[in-house]
Amino acid sequence: MPPCPVHAQNQQRAARAHPKRIAAGIGPADRPDRQLGLESQDQSFDELCRLLGVRPQDFGGTFEAFLNLIHPDDRSVVTGALERLVSQHTPCDIDHRVVLPNGTDFIIHLQAEGVREEETDELTVIGTAQDITERKQAERAIHQLAYYDSLTGLANRVLFKDRLSNALSYAERYHQHLATLFIDLDRFKVINDTLGHTVGDRLLTHVAERLSESVRQSDSVGRHADHEPTHALARLGGDEFTILLTALPTPEDAGRVARRILEALAHPLSIDGHEIFISASIGISIFPSDGATVEALLKNADTAMYHAKEQGRNNCQFYSSGLNAAAAERLDLENELRRALEREEFVVFYQPKLNIHSRKILGAEALVRWKHPKRGLVPPGVFLNAAIDTGLIRPMDEWVLREACRQVKAWETAGLPPITVSANVSNSLFHGRTLPATVADALRDSGLNPSQLELELTESIAMRDVEASVTMLEGLRTMGVRLSIDDFGTGYSSLSYLQRFPLSRLKIDQSFVRDLLTNENNVKITRAIIAMAHSLNLSVLAEGVETEGQLARLREEGCDEVQGYLFSRPVCAEDFEKLLRGDADARTAA
Repeated sequence: MPPCPVHAQNQQRAARAHPKRIAAGIGPADRPDRQLGLESQDQSFDELCRLLGVRPQDFGGTFEAFLNLIHPDDRSVVTGALERLVSQHTPCDIDHRVVLPNGTDFIIHLQAEGVREEETDELTVIGTAQDITERKQAERAIHQLAYYDSLTGLANRVLFKDRLSNALSYAERYHQHLATLFIDLDRFKVINDTLGHTVGDRLLTHVAERLSESVRQSDSVGRHADHEPTHALARLGGDEFTILLTALPTPEDAGRVARRILEALAHPLSIDGHEIFISASIGISIFPSDGATVEALLKNADTAMYHAKEQGRNNCQFYSSGLNAAAAERLDLENELRRALEREEFVVFYQPKLNIHSRKILGAEALVRWKHPKRGLVPPGVFLNAAIDTGLIRPMDEWVLREACRQVKAWETAGLPPITVSANVSNSLFHGRTLPATVADALRDSGLNPSQLELELTESIAMRDVEASVTMLEGLRTMGVRLSIDDFGTGYSSLSYLQRFPLSRLKIDQSFVRDLLTNENNVKITRAIIAMAHSLNLSVLAEGVETEGQLARLREEGCDEVQGYLFSRPVCAEDFEKLLRGDADARTAA
């Protein structure tokens, strides 16, 4: 912007001039046609005041008073620049803050230089003062959007990678260790789908606060010689966070920080009346052993994080070179899973459920298996976690439900006795709000009586949002479908909650059945579950029965139905039909 020139009368006076006279003579940037002499101090102050929107009497009208308007942190910079301008004729070009008596603050861009007149040898000072507050605010806003996460205020991926790059240069120069932690929240998608994105966003902000507090505490782990912070925290996107730890005494210190983070996240959160339990899987890569570039350290920390998920979640794992092969195998598995649904490579196996006294087959549990064209029959333990992580578990569950209903109706049409069939319901399917429609479609398309379909869900699924679960279960029960709690005893259900759920059955988890003959505590737990269920008019099924001794003890305790390898492993539809026919023939012969 064109400057407003200011005159100094002569060299001697300019050399002796106090900086206040120079400042007083600087004119506003919007008046380029005006010359203000050093003697016209009042007029100069008027122009400055007009720029700032104040009157001279509001702050005293003197240079000393004007200096008091300059932000304390900037005051010495301004006076120093003006002194050099007068004494050394050094051009002045600075930004400084001005705080008015009413608290309003401005950012002023100040430019001034001295020009010597050849004829008179006078020093003329030409200067401008420009209000650049809005421009600076816009620059800050752009910088914030470019380098910071809008939800949490943490650094974003771009800024984190820049900080990691700088930290790598420092660590390489001074032969230090640094660590990259890759953090992924466990089952965040389920929470988001169940409680909504608003709750999910608030959860992420709470997580960011806990992570910030945890890494602040980690400052005691290591310290730069210049006492700079030894950490950086960022949100990469979604539920993924990264932490940079520098100046580590040993790589093991990164593990201690990771465990502190897991402990901090373990405390439940209360958001909009929902008590939410969260955990995380953390992968750790170390410089220089696990990589010397930004990309390598992030990639390897990400690989280690997936390994942590495979180890049961809610834990931390250090990267090792062998994980690359495992990560590649997992990626192949996920890609093959997607194709398997399209190519109809999944099959349903059935495991019989029997009356504990007569051993008559009353029903079957439908279990998914993967008939891989090269690997053969793949058990669920190999692919279920990958199906959950990729979101494929929901369409997989829906397909199993439809196929099981179709198959049971087909057996009945073929003249076999009617049985019930139970299908497992995952978190994703139960909280995805489409379960009632999926069930209705499966029953309509197959023609199966609703009373022959039983849906099994775990305690943790039902208890995640009790009110929503009650509404969902009551709607399904109204359709005539039976409902049961699977793996009962391993979660945290209470009697009061069970009374609210319209259930038909409890399934005792096989972990209690396994040691039933040798562990008295398991006997007491099993006895209590059976008594509680019967008091609520629920039947009880024990799963994982493998010996006659276990069967006899369960019969003594009053269990109603059993399921396990003692009677049959899960088998394909063709083999289960043989079991049904054999069971029917045996009853006919009797």
